[in-house]
Amino acid sequence: MADLIMAGCLYVVAAWVFIESGRWTTDIFIGSPSWMPRIVAGALILLASILLAAAVKGRGAPLGRIGDRRDLARVSLALGAALAYLALLRPVGFLISSTLLTAVLQWLMGQRRYGVLAVVSLTLSLACYLLFGKILAVPLPAGILSF
Repeated sequence: MADLIMAGCLYVVAAWVFIESGRWTTDIFIGSPSWMPRIVAGALILLASILLAAAVKGRGAPLGRIGDRRDLARVSLALGAALAYLALLRPVGFLISSTLLTAVLQWLMGQRRYGVLAVVSLTLSLACYLLFGKILAVPLPAGILSF
């Protein structure tokens, strides 16, 4: 039941993103800026459909588990980690704060092999930095590394 509710919410968010991105009228050198949010909306629709199919087949998450103290604690810690990330982003920089956030979120999801946790966190953060900071030239906060 929980997956049915979540799939419905994802469909609503995807529809909203798709409609709102159509209102962007400024053209940039690669065309309309609405193409990227529409790709994200399409991915949300695909993922919501997968979630819906799993729920219909009876393999979804039970609704009774919502509100479990351990789950609420993990969600609260994840929200705290995201807020700490926002606070640290400018002074510490994108690369370090993103690596820390990714590590904390992996730990909260149950990853206890610290080698895997470190490699995934560093690889993901470096890949995002290279893609957005270097290839797409999006200005990212350098922080204490300043490169």
